[in-house]
Amino acid sequence: MDFIAPSMFGRDLVEQVRADARGEDLRVPVIVDKCIQAVETIGIVTSVLKKYFRSLPAPLLTYDLHDEFMATVQLKGQTSRDATMLDLVNRLPNEHYYTLRMLMLHLHRIHELSDINKMNARNLGVVFGPTLMRSPDPAQEFNDMAGKALTIEWLVENAPRIFNAQGGHGSTSYHQ
Repeated sequence: MDFIAPSMFGRDLVEQVRADARGEDLRVPVIVDKCIQAVETIGIVTSVLKKYFRSLPAPLLTYDLHDEFMATVQLKGQTSRDATMLDLVNRLPNEHYYTLRMLMLHLHRIHELSDINKMNARNLGVVFGPTLMRSPDPAQEFNDMAGKALTIEWLVENAPRIFNAQGGHGSTSYHQ
C-alpha cells in the first residue's frame, strides 16, 4: 500500500514545517513562503493563506497565549503594551514565531501600500485577526473580535521593529 502524506490543510504547524523541511533548515511552511513570494498584493494570497491558517489545529497565535494577547492589547501604557506584546511573540514556538514573522512583514508591506490598496493595518487586523487567533473557549469568539483585530493591527504596524534582523526569536529588546 502506498503512503499518502496528510494534507497541509488542518495539519499542525510544527508538523508541517518539519515535513516540508526534509532535512533542510526550514522555519516556515512552504505554502506560506510560496504564496508570499508569488505576489505582494493581498487579494490573490488572502484566500489561500486564510484557509491554511484557519485549518490549523492550533492557531498561529497559540491557544496558550490567547488570553494574554487579548489582555495586553488593551493596556493603556504604550511602553508596557509594547514590551509585553514583544514578550508574548517571543514565547511562541519557533515555527509559529517564524511563520508569524514572515506573514507580518508581508502584511506590513501591504500596509505601506494602503494609499493604493486600501489595506491599512486596521483593515488587515479585521481580515486576519479571526484567522490567526482563536479563543480556547468557542463561546468567546464573537466577544474577542475587536481584541483580535487590534492585536493583528499592532503586529502589522510594528513588524519591522518586532522582527528586526538583529534581534530574532527570543530577543528581549524592542527596537524603536
